[in-house]
Amino acid sequence: MIDRSASTAVPAAAGPPSVHSTDRVYLPTPIRISPTTTSAPALVNQSSLADFQRHYLIQGQLSARYWLKKPVLVLVFIEGAEFVAEQEDLGIHAFGDTVAEAITGLRDEILEHYERMTELGDRISARLKREREVLDSVLVLLDADA
Repeated sequence: MIDRSASTAVPAAAGPPSVHSTDRVYLPTPIRISPTTTSAPALVNQSSLADFQRHYLIQGQLSARYWLKKPVLVLVFIEGAEFVAEQEDLGIHAFGDTVAEAITGLRDEILEHYERMTELGDRISARLKREREVLDSVLVLLDADA
């Protein structure tokens, strides 16, 4: 789930995310992706859309209450006519008409998944407890009263 090969620090400069040699992109909050990287026809020609796959690193604020301590690796690919953002280790995914929409949806799904597991406490399976432990290691609660 966590990309241990990449630095957890992202340059403070504002602007679009940069593509690193590992073909991963940091997505700070708010997500900034240029229009040329969000629409399928601009990414690749139509004949190779089915082969589109790219890894992104998301980090930063997930909501008013939660922040990601470490970058989280996300795979984005095209299924049908939509972009799919998937966090493979947790089996969480979201869809969107653009890369940014899919990743934004995934950020929301990660948070909802974590909050559901937290609310259920010990009434979850061993696998979900392991997932919650992983999320505990990457999420920070900013304000418990929010």
